[in-house]
Amino acid sequence: MNRKRIMYGLAFLTLVGMLLAACASTTATDAGIQGSQPEPVERTIYVGPLLVDCEGEGPQKCMLVKEKPEDDYTLFYDQIEGFEYEEGYEYKLIVKEEPVENPPAGGSSLRWSLVSVESKEPVPIAEDVVEKTIYVGPELVDCTGVAPQKCMLVKEDPDGEYTLFYDQIEGFNYEEGYEYELVVREEQVENPPADASSIKWILVEEVSKTPVESSGELELEGTDWMMVSYLNQDGELTPSLPGTSATALFQNGELNGNASCNGYFGSYEVDGSNLSVGPLASTEMFCGSPPGVMDQELGYLSALGSAANYAIENEQLVIADEAGETVLVYMVAEPKSLTGNLWQVISYNNGKEAVVSVILGTELTALFDEQGQLSGSAGCNNYTAAYEVEGENITIGPAATTRMMCSDPEGIMDQEAEYLAALEMAASYEFEDDRLILLDAEGRRVVNYQLARTFELTETIWHLQNFSDGEGSVQSTLENTEITVSFNEEGIISGLAGCNNYSGNYQVDGEQIQIELGPLTMMFCDQPEGVMDQEEAYLKALDSVTNFQIIGDKLMMKNEAGQEVLTFKASDLVGYVWMWMEFLENNDTITQPDIPGNYTLEFLPDGGLNVQADCNNATGTYTVSGNQLDMEILTTTMAACPPESLSDEYLRLLNDAVAYIRMGEFLFIDIMFDTGTMKFFPQ
Repeated sequence: MNRKRIMYGLAFLTLVGMLLAACASTTATDAGIQGSQPEPVERTIYVGPLLVDCEGEGPQKCMLVKEKPEDDYTLFYDQIEGFEYEEGYEYKLIVKEEPVENPPAGGSSLRWSLVSVESKEPVPIAEDVVEKTIYVGPELVDCTGVAPQKCMLVKEDPDGEYTLFYDQIEGFNYEEGYEYELVVREEQVENPPADASSIKWILVEEVSKTPVESSGELELEGTDWMMVSYLNQDGELTPSLPGTSATALFQNGELNGNASCNGYFGSYEVDGSNLSVGPLASTEMFCGSPPGVMDQELGYLSALGSAANYAIENEQLVIADEAGETVLVYMVAEPKSLTGNLWQVISYNNGKEAVVSVILGTELTALFDEQGQLSGSAGCNNYTAAYEVEGENITIGPAATTRMMCSDPEGIMDQEAEYLAALEMAASYEFEDDRLILLDAEGRRVVNYQLARTFELTETIWHLQNFSDGEGSVQSTLENTEITVSFNEEGIISGLAGCNNYSGNYQVDGEQIQIELGPLTMMFCDQPEGVMDQEEAYLKALDSVTNFQIIGDKLMMKNEAGQEVLTFKASDLVGYVWMWMEFLENNDTITQPDIPGNYTLEFLPDGGLNVQADCNNATGTYTVSGNQLDMEILTTTMAACPPESLSDEYLRLLNDAVAYIRMGEFLFIDIMFDTGTMKFFPQ
């Protein structure tokens, strides 16, 4: 019998029903014939192939039992006298059931003793069974599967956002008001019914159960709401797409939030439980992933505009239209965290009564740690400063910086001085969706930050920023040298060490990492001066790494002593499929494709290129050094595109690329001989 077919139900034991029936029968008998007892009976039962965690008078292990082969297994909290249980087998037993005179408190009034073992079948361990740690939220929320139902909130990353879970976790007794950490076994379901999941989770261990105190009565205004479901264009209440976040903040008659891709804003009025939302305006970005996100945004804004009344029920905001039909369901958004996130500066107060954007080609960042230290890049130099927080108030001390001088782009040093001065003006902070706002004592904005994208260890190219030289000091990479590292899903590490290419193997366990370096090419480079010494120091530091941490686009690696020996920055290019928006020539001529999605560019972690040029596909290679970019198209299909196609022009421009820069969501690629700039947006 395949283990994948075993069901570990959590329904109350059918034995409880039999127990209650037996008790009722005994009471009736006692009324007529004082002192008589029911006769022992024999039953056929089936016992499952593993023990599971359960709670009796305390934590214990329970057998799984059922009385019919087609039934789901249920928990059995007692022992079967005379039965020697061995995990890994499914049993068919005949047991004798007898009443227990004067059972102890909490104990069963029935006991089973073994009559015979009819069969003992080994159950093989399925190859597709895995165990994982998950986290379960403290409340159930309304959701729609095959029909309206209540869903648990689950996540696999403790710092991530909860998502809806439409199924049950077999063996898990859920209680609202608690946050859980669980270890579950994930198994594939053979031939799942329509609309059902192809996997199931079975409880292995309840690691923790933490009570969550209610934050008090929720109100429409002043609460950060995150959409759970919305009424789509087909008139169906549809759950929010995974990986998207539609939000709403009602405050002082102003409504703003994120509609899934674009930010939006408008006005609203409240009269008792009546709610009306005024015309809404939004930014005009296009998001290509996940599929359907723009349809969701359209449906969300339409539903929000149809609002007529609201109610707050079971920690949820429910908005209905004039016909009383539910059009939106929200839950309270998880609180934003100042610490543990990498923040990227969008704009800042320059000290001249103006909030200005950062200079194109510069990056200003901030990282607030738990110990009261703020650090980041000021555009040219790195900086550190002490900070203190009390509620929503914040004070930031004078910053200490490295002492480099940068001349390009123009104005970078003035920007650095103005940004660091703006930090000292901060008196309070607040969040707006994925943005952090620092305000002065008068409530004026002094710095606006955007939450930086967080990267995974694998499937990107990490560019070295600084490293330990082995003598207690940290060095930046030499000018005109490039040191990279990539980790693939198969446990292979590879990269460029400044002169030579290297490779090896790695293993990861949480934030612990073990690296075993392998072959190295044997080139000798004499330019720039010191490049070979730098290579030796880098490889030695890489070989000493035991731990890593990723914050935003930064990968920090430490040795066994806890010293940070390597700091990398994620590639600006990898991890996106870029759509060509326009080519702006230096004479102000603009060339735009009719359909940007037909002209795409994808940078692969191994240095390869995938290109769609209208009706043709192409492949090639690319290299990056700082902001310099060189692309070479190697192969292309030869389909005959329509006369108005820009296929040939697009491929020619890519071959002539010389540099790139990221500005917000956009990618700009400069074309040689200063002929112009190509503009891309992520699909």
